[in-house]
Amino acid sequence: MKNLLWTLVMIGLLCSISAPAAPKKAAHATKTAETDQYKVDDSEKPYESLPRFRLGRIVDAGISLSPVSVAAGDKMVPLPEYNKKAYVIIRVLLDSKRSLSIHDFSVVYNNQAFNCIAIRPYQENFSADKRVFTPSDRGVTYDMLFLTDMPDFNPSGEVRVTLHYRLSGGGLTDIELKLKNYDTAPIQLAAPPVEDNSGAGNGAHTT
Repeated sequence: MKNLLWTLVMIGLLCSISAPAAPKKAAHATKTAETDQYKVDDSEKPYESLPRFRLGRIVDAGISLSPVSVAAGDKMVPLPEYNKKAYVIIRVLLDSKRSLSIHDFSVVYNNQAFNCIAIRPYQENFSADKRVFTPSDRGVTYDMLFLTDMPDFNPSGEVRVTLHYRLSGGGLTDIELKLKNYDTAPIQLAAPPVEDNSGAGNGAHTT
């Protein structure tokens, strides 16, 4: 009888020692599930990879010597006569409930600030008729147009500017941007992310 009891005790000990190996697989499965979930969330929000600025995200930015047309140009603020005009377009995706106007931003190059002269909703045309765009419940994409003076413009060189928020001295007021250099060709910017509610994903817009 004693031998039988001793045998049963030994079997129990062996089972308790080998049992912990099973949870490792479950933990690995949980970790895999968490990783997959993270990947799903990331792929559903591609705008999160875009750099932030004061009001949302920077989608793309470019510069060209090619003139950009603005409808109702007679309603524009008189522009200075520059030695070498270069046009900068910055495409932005606003956070929800954010407004935008031509008075909000300037670009700074060689310590000289150049104010925004026109704004257009994505895939529309620039017009001086509308200077303020009201908030939306969803993020909306806009293009901001700046006329700059760049006498040292290099057709094949790297161009960097600072996008400056003019209405506040606190928070995220400045962000450095590397512009795509189109020389004398029209600027063509990347389409906004699919979450945008203003026709995103329909291709590049050519000025």
